[in-house]
Amino acid sequence: MSNLDKELPTLKRRLTIAQKSGDPARILKEVQHAVNRFAIIGWPDNWTNWMRAKDDAIFYLNLKG
Repeated sequence: MSNLDKELPTLKRRLTIAQKSGDPARILKEVQHAVNRFAIIGWPDNWTNWMRAKDDAIFYLNLKG
């Protein structure tokens, strides 16, 4: 089992919890953490989930002004 296979469930769970919190800053923090890990362990096939979460959080922050 690769490091990616071992860590991906935890990274997914952390992103899901951040998204459910509704806090864009928390989402951005979790995305940055995951991206830093992906740079080391490799990128999953569903890497766009994190990029979409990042884009959504930034969009929300821009709406709030």
